[in-house]
Amino acid sequence: MPHPYHTYRKTNSCDPVSHDSFFIYDIGYSDSKKFIVICWGNRSEQEILISLDSGKTFNKMNISACSHKHSTVYSFSGEYCSNIVLKIGSEKLKTSVNKYPSFEGKTVMSTMVKNEDNYITQWIDFHLSIGFDHFIIYDNCEAKGDKHSYHSIESSSNLPKLLKEYIKKGLVTLIRWPFPKRRVFDKRVGISGQATSQTHCLQIFRKCSWIALFDIDEYLCFRNKNIKNLKDLFSFLYRNNFMQKNSSTTFDKNNVAGFYFSSIQFVNAKSADDRGINFFKIPYREKKVSWQRRKFFINPSNCYNYSTHTPTRNKKHTHYLRIPNVPMPHEIRYKDHGEDQVLVINHYAFLNKTRGQSHSQLDLFDLDSYIQNML
Repeated sequence: MPHPYHTYRKTNSCDPVSHDSFFIYDIGYSDSKKFIVICWGNRSEQEILISLDSGKTFNKMNISACSHKHSTVYSFSGEYCSNIVLKIGSEKLKTSVNKYPSFEGKTVMSTMVKNEDNYITQWIDFHLSIGFDHFIIYDNCEAKGDKHSYHSIESSSNLPKLLKEYIKKGLVTLIRWPFPKRRVFDKRVGISGQATSQTHCLQIFRKCSWIALFDIDEYLCFRNKNIKNLKDLFSFLYRNNFMQKNSSTTFDKNNVAGFYFSSIQFVNAKSADDRGINFFKIPYREKKVSWQRRKFFINPSNCYNYSTHTPTRNKKHTHYLRIPNVPMPHEIRYKDHGEDQVLVINHYAFLNKTRGQSHSQLDLFDLDSYIQNML
């Protein structure tokens, strides 16, 4: 039986232009009119030249390398053409170029998923209800698994079919991303598929207003009673002139590369029914909020590379804001800041996984009113 993408790719430009021998995961044309080459690993010592005229003249591409050595981006400004020639070392590569849509001014969510069909529509519907405009989903179902990552208990996936109506309505862009989540580079195991998908999203869709990078077991939770949706959130941030502690820098989007906040991990301690949206009813969570697994809203015009939980390269003189803007250790007790927390991620780590079934340090958690309304 053919894989669903064999037919899906006929009507969508969401199949990456990859070249394994050159470590290239995709070659695309961004909404900022740039040719983008996404490579895995640190290739910063390797120049790539680009020709838009069938190899008659070549120009050097700009390089942006992830400081964690997970991805390298090559870029060049120019008018779109469907075929180009790249000169990599002594070799020339004739290749096609993906032209992606633009979501200029939109607030977008992006994630990479592998066999998560049981829970992805709930995640989309919830975040649509609080104000997200679009979802860019990297489908990793064809990638081989590895012993270092958590895996879904599902063994297969058909997102083109499952998300057909969302795609038809213009709510979801589905990108086939068959690359391993982790692979060996410089004699160490590094994040590959996930980190490159995140960087790919920031580079290709640079005119988005904001791009949030969450997993599908993570739900945005507003902790201030006056914030009900994303419009309220951004109004709150601008109105309160959100500043870093001991800094005079205000929440000015021109000099902010993004903002981040902490997460709370929920645990299915009593093996309750978590199908559908039943997991929202599970009230057990870890006692401490984690800043190590912080999550970001990124301003893509000011950020170039990203790696799992951390931006790794941003525009000069831009910075990231922590919300709330108070000094934080790696972990704090949740009740220490109450509504000053503003927003957190509710992380339902047990969904579709064998993890998160028990924990020794638990609090009983009162369900948020906005989650109660969903039930």
